Amino acid sequence: MRSDLDGDELRRIARASKDGRQVRRLLALAAIYHGESGSEAARLGGSSLQIVRDWVLRFNELGPDALIDGKALGPEPLLGRYNKGGGMLGRLAYDHRQCEYRLGLLEPSAMPRVDQAAGHIVAPRPSQTFAPG
Repeated sequence: MRSDLDGDELRRIARASKDGRQVRRLLALAAIYHGESGSEAARLGGSSLQIVRDWVLRFNELGPDALIDGKALGPEPLLGRYNKGGGMLGRLAYDHRQCEYRLGLLEPSAMPRVDQAAGHIVAPRPSQTFAPG
């Protein structure tokens, strides 16, 4: 464990922390500094011995702030890059128009353009007429 901090210092940091999970982890590591076994620290921290070992590694590498949970990134979107610029349907509509244009069924002015810098498709909008109501 780190030599620049001791159990009393970890308890002081735990008192000042507003993150309950960090407090629990700091107090478990403070118990190790005070001579408790890893199993006892795991019991105090409400976790397994392996997780306490992981806390020790994170703590040794990055200090007390490493015991604060970060925000999980989450899974990769199912549609991936097609979520940008109109979604999957926008991409399918673009591909359909691309085929019509190449077959000569669509005039060039009706063809959407791809804005490479922004990474999305800029499609011309159909005109809408509204009946007076």
